[in-house]
Amino acid sequence: MKEILNNGADPNYCRGESGWADANPLNVVSESYYNTYYKRQNGERIPDPALDLVVFQLLIEAGADINMRPYIWNRVYFYNNQDLDSIKRQRKFANESLEPVAVQGQFDCFVADANRLLEAFLKAGADPDKLGHPYPFSVDAMKAHITDEQANAYFSKGSRAINEAIEKGILWESQVDLLLQYTRLDEESLKAAERSNDPAMIEKIKKLWEKQQFGHA
Repeated sequence: MKEILNNGADPNYCRGESGWADANPLNVVSESYYNTYYKRQNGERIPDPALDLVVFQLLIEAGADINMRPYIWNRVYFYNNQDLDSIKRQRKFANESLEPVAVQGQFDCFVADANRLLEAFLKAGADPDKLGHPYPFSVDAMKAHITDEQANAYFSKGSRAINEAIEKGILWESQVDLLLQYTRLDEESLKAAERSNDPAMIEKIKKLWEKQQFGHA
């Protein structure tokens, strides 16, 4: 990949005739098809740095536009509480303990893995407040061959990544804390906490909102 980029390959290239339906390299990285959590679960050796971070850094060094698309939003939305159910099924299939402490510990590891690449995007300057919407990332949108203009119309009425993270509940507290190093809460954050139906997240966001409002954040 380094050789290809050094020979002038466009790090923002979209296959086909461009348009939203055609994935660009950073978008593929943001969806993390290289997932170290499941590889570790399978006993595979993980290089340091992991391969997705190597690819990410190569693209950035080659001039990839870190704010071309809502990569931060996609990263937050892509990993959600369905993964908790997957972890529970895996443990049950392996005849391992489903005790809350055991599942929580494993899910914490999963969240940390999801945050690993999220932090790389944030440190590289990706806009944490770039609005996102699920439809342009969907299979239906790909089949419909939507244009960038159509995708941006969805994004203009979309959500912020911090509020997507809040809505996932307290299991994703570390993700919320990471994002808050780069952005702030808004009034929608309080609504997102309510939608989480998670008393711990509701309490956390209310306290953080009060601190922010009175200048103590």
